[in-house]
Amino acid sequence: MAGKWIHVAVTYGGGSLKMYVNGVLERTLAVTGNIPVTSGPLWLGGNQIWLDEFFSGVLDEVRIMGRRSRRATSAR
Repeated sequence: MAGKWIHVAVTYGGGSLKMYVNGVLERTLAVTGNIPVTSGPLWLGGNQIWLDEFFSGVLDEVRIMGRRSRRATSAR
């Protein structure tokens, strides 16, 4: 999708992880527990296990919030 911007938002809480693409709920996964806290780096667009599998594009306006955001903010 060269030249096309896509807005992706992920929420975690209330027993589910939800992924929105361009404001539309695309997937919901049932989850429990807290997200693990580590001293390691936060990887966006790849990971240190498979070093050849990285996102090939641009990430812009990345926000990581430790609190609930208003739905209008997450869904735009």
